[in-house]
Parts: sequence; structure tokens; C-alpha cells
Amino acid sequence: MKKGYIIFTALFVVGIMVMTGGSAMAAAGFWTNAGTKTVIIGGNTASMTSAATVTSPTFNVGDAETLSSGDYFTITLTGGAVFNGTPVVAVVNNASGTAINLLSGGTAGSTTAKFRVGTGTTIATPGGIQFVTTGTAISSLLNVTALAHGSNVDFLATLENSAGGALISGKSLYSTNTATGYPFVGQSLLTVTNTYKEDSADVSAASGPYTKFEGNLTTGTATVLTFLSPVAGETTSYPIAGLAKNKLLITLTGDFTGITKVAGGSSTMGITGSDSAGSITGGLSGQFLINAAKTAAYAVNTDALVGQGTTAIGINPQFTIDGTTAQTERSFTAKIENLVDSSNYNANTWLSPGTNYKILRNGVYFSANSLGTYNTVKISDINGKIPATGAIVYISAWDAAGTKLADAAGAVAIVLQANQTITLTGDAIAARFVGTPMKYEFAVQDTSAVVTNVKKTPEGFGSNVYKAGGGGGI
Repeated sequence: MKKGYIIFTALFVVGIMVMTGGSAMAAAGFWTNAGTKTVIIGGNTASMTSAATVTSPTFNVGDAETLSSGDYFTITLTGGAVFNGTPVVAVVNNASGTAINLLSGGTAGSTTAKFRVGTGTTIATPGGIQFVTTGTAISSLLNVTALAHGSNVDFLATLENSAGGALISGKSLYSTNTATGYPFVGQSLLTVTNTYKEDSADVSAASGPYTKFEGNLTTGTATVLTFLSPVAGETTSYPIAGLAKNKLLITLTGDFTGITKVAGGSSTMGITGSDSAGSITGGLSGQFLINAAKTAAYAVNTDALVGQGTTAIGINPQFTIDGTTAQTERSFTAKIENLVDSSNYNANTWLSPGTNYKILRNGVYFSANSLGTYNTVKISDINGKIPATGAIVYISAWDAAGTKLADAAGAVAIVLQANQTITLTGDAIAARFVGTPMKYEFAVQDTSAVVTNVKKTPEGFGSNVYKAGGGGGI
């Protein structure tokens, strides 16, 4: 028992010496690199095909990683970077100064390049292998055009002996240099936030139902489009340029009938009205340019986007209606993109069309295109909160050609009282107009009315019901 105990103790002590001694004596290989470069997504291929790091990174071999003739060194690119041609690699701090030779990879589109140490060459500590990514020698080295927003490009080093045995496997540049960051990071040219707003056209507007917003206003609430762009003009970005003026295109789409203008400039960025191609001919400063078809409005940046960085840029579309056109319920979308900007940026979309503004209607409303002898329309107040003056029921009509019809002489205003039900026959409704009505629009100054259109014919019976937030057709 005592002898066995002595043997076990001796082995344990030896084991401890081996572990601690090995750890202290064999320093592991590591990368050195001086910093990170930002790759701005959307950059033109010509401006980003050949990208250089801030300083050429070097993999410094460890004590137990000496490379001799026939040994291998492999560089692997991650995060979306690829080689764009024959990579440049040099041997530093070694006895002979003979460069190592490319064995495979390193071709356009590849992510790895494998090298073999040449005859008579030894790479030992202190020393390493330099990945030459600075200066004129990188004209065909790296392609970072495929990076996505948030991409982190890393360099991985693998060292093998001549028999293929691993000395170091996939050693990350970032893991040994977290303070300086990744060699390349992807950053969107624009990061956009779209906050939509809405306004209600007022059934009680003095100029006619839904011709103005609530409060007798013709100008709506400004919507919000905010975005950030990378700092431009500094030396650690690709491309080293800001987006030029008239190259940021903001598009609003929807039905602009009855809308006189859309303002949009802000304290952080001016806009100029333009067409869909960015031409500012006919455009006004601080306003979107509404197209002739009244289906879209466009604007571009008045000044170049330079040095924005972390300062939020604001665009604030604000719709103004003419005060005479009955506004229908509808929504408008916003889209933000950049046009081709010389050799710096490709065309790209940063905000896909999304709802930016809505025009709503208060009260209860509906339309009809089939009202006749067999129809009866019943309108009821259901919450009893109508004021003593009552709620007006507005009816407008158009003929088959789309001409709005005038009211017939002597047509009496229709007023709904609290909890009251009004019954109108199809013939009586038609008689309120001069001409032959084909389409009707009804609007009730009541937020809680219910409307029923009953149609009873010799062949059968049917009905439709409309409540607040209507807009259906009969």
C-alpha cells in the first residue's frame, strides 16, 4: 500500500510539471492588425473590388509552430469576403527571406488560399507570415462587394507540417485582436425608420363633408422618415465618399386627388421635388413634386450626404388638401432608395414601400349604385349622444357619365336626432336631385349611426348594414 502511494504521487507531480511547463514554454501563434475598415453596402463594384486593411495583418508563429521547407500555411476569409485574384503573401523575420509559394486557391471568388514554405526557408518566432493588404500591391487582392449589413470579415490561419499534421487550425485574427476589431465590417448606406401618421377628414366641415380635416384644417400631421448614414469622407471606409446631391430618392405613392402639396424638408436635410429619375426640373425646394397622373410624388436630397454618422436625418412629409375636394379614405406609402452615383454607389433600395400616411373619415358613410323603387334606406342613431341640433345626413349624387348632380329645388335638409330612425325610399332619394342619379354617397354626422339598405322585390328580399368606419357600397 505504501509503495503504490509513492508511485501514484510521483506520477501526479510529473503530470503537473508537464502541464505547467508546457503552458509556460510554448507561446501560441497570434495575429497582429492595426484596425477595422467599414464596407458601405451599396458601393459600386469598382470602388470596392480591391480592398485594403488598415495595416497588413501578420500571423506570428508560436514557439512550437516553426515552419520549414514543405510545411503549409492557409488563409481563410469569412463574413462574405473573397479573393479577387492571386493573393500577395510575404515572409517576414525569417532566416532566408525567401517567400512562400501559393499552392492552391486564392483565385477570384474563392475564400481560401493555401501556401507552401519554399526550400531553405524557416519561419520561426519571433517571425511570421504577412498577408499584404496595403499599398499598390493589393490591386487584385480582395473583393468585399458581397458583404451584408452587419457582416464581420475575419482571417483564419491554419498551419500544417509537410505531412499534413495540424499545428494551428483556424486561428482567428479577431479572437487575438478584439480591441482592434474585425478587418472589415458591413454597414448599410442608409438605415431607415418609417413612422406613419393619420388624419381624419371631417364629415362636419363647413365647406362640405370631408373637404377638410378635423379642426377646419387643410394641412395634415407631418409623418416621420428618419435614417442614419455612415460617416463619409473618412479614410477607413469603402467607398470614401458621401452620397451626392439629387441621388437619394424618396417616393410617395397613392391617390393625390385633391392634394395641393406635400412639404417634406426638415432641419437635418433639405429636399427638392423631382421626377422618378431624380430630375429636379419643375421641382420646388422643400416640397415633393406630384406627378401629372396624381399617383406619386418624388423628392431628392438638396445637399450631399457627407459626414452624417450617428446624426439622425429627418424627412417629414406633410400633406395639404385643397379644402374643396371630398377626401376618400386611403393610404400612402413611402420608399427610399439611392440612384446610381457615379463610380461610388450602385442603385439600391433601403426602405421598401410601406404605409407612411393615412387619410381617414369620421362619422358614418357609405356609397350606392343601385338604389331604386324597391329600396328603403334606414338610418338610426344608436348611442343617443347627438346634440340637440341633430346630425345632418349628407347625400350627393352623380349620373352615369360621372357628372355631379345639383340638388333639386326645395330639397329639405335631412337631420337625424338622438336615437331617431329615418326612413328614405329610393324614389324619394332620387327626387332630391336634378337628373338621373346612378351613384350616391351618404355621410352622417354621427360616430355611432347604423344604416340599413333594404331591397324588397317580387323575386325576394335582401339587406346591407353599415356602421361607423363604413365605406362599403350598396
